[in-house]
Amino acid sequence: MKFKSDFSSRFRILKGGKISLMVSALLGSVTLSVASPTAGVVTSGTANISQSGNTTNINQSSNKATINWQDFSIKSNETVNFNQPNKNSITLNRVVGNEKSVIDGALNANGQVWILNSNGVLFNKTAKVNTAGIVATTKELSDADFNAGNYNFKGDSKASVINLGTIEVSNSGYVVLASNEVKNQGTIKAVKGKVYLSGADKYSLNLNGNSLVSLSVKKGVLDALVENSGTVIANGGEIYLSTNAVNELLKGVVNNTGILEANSLDGVTGKVELFAHGGEVQVGGTIKAKDGFVETSGKKFSIDKNTNIKAKTWLIDPTNLTVNDATAYETALGNGTDTLIKTDNA
Repeated sequence: MKFKSDFSSRFRILKGGKISLMVSALLGSVTLSVASPTAGVVTSGTANISQSGNTTNINQSSNKATINWQDFSIKSNETVNFNQPNKNSITLNRVVGNEKSVIDGALNANGQVWILNSNGVLFNKTAKVNTAGIVATTKELSDADFNAGNYNFKGDSKASVINLGTIEVSNSGYVVLASNEVKNQGTIKAVKGKVYLSGADKYSLNLNGNSLVSLSVKKGVLDALVENSGTVIANGGEIYLSTNAVNELLKGVVNNTGILEANSLDGVTGKVELFAHGGEVQVGGTIKAKDGFVETSGKKFSIDKNTNIKAKTWLIDPTNLTVNDATAYETALGNGTDTLIKTDNA
């Protein structure tokens, strides 16, 4: 605790020489220094929460557990450890307070960690996440659906999920960042795994152990934004930047100016997909899928002339396509990439 140095109203001398502490004056000058996250209540499964100094440990004995937190944030000098039965275990962390989750410190788990916060989630530049899988979303999922394996997320939150830090998952793990607005300016690594940056109101996950089979957008959102200006690496795996469901004509934007890398590895074909059905795909930066597949699909399509694409096959799938400057396409073809263009009118 830290106290201000104003003693004038702190004590009152009573008859008999007794001293009374002026509680109201004291409370206004106290700064509490406590570890985050705070006020966790286990609502299903079996887990124990303990805090010592700047370290919070969640020891989970059941394969699944859900915890309601008043606040789930981690300061730069703090560490949160999830000790779970195995890599297939999941801890769902639901924020019931009114504050955004701000991750500045370390988040470690031998299993999977889900953070649900309708106020938004921010991984700052100093954030370091190491898990077997992670979901950060502004959408909702009930305990009943979670425990039944019905991973159908929904909600009307307009808050964002942003990564400026470093997120890394173990082999075959997954990273899901999902909200109306998703931005990655940091580094995400998922070797032989899958990375989804998705703008959606409703979506569902299909899991197999700690591997994500698929993420399906059930309902998009008008003017959704998915943006990567950082680095996403999933060699031997798949990377998806997507907005909107396949039957929606919304104005979502998928934009890449950073690095997306999913090279084929150990006989597994790498894949990078930028998909904005009914919206716009803005292609820039570097996209690598050596011996793999790249798809860029949307109602509208634009490409920066400095874009660097390396793949076995690159599929361009807009409603129609006008080539004003062939430089970017020539660069891709010069790298030995087969480029397929598919439009509604062929």
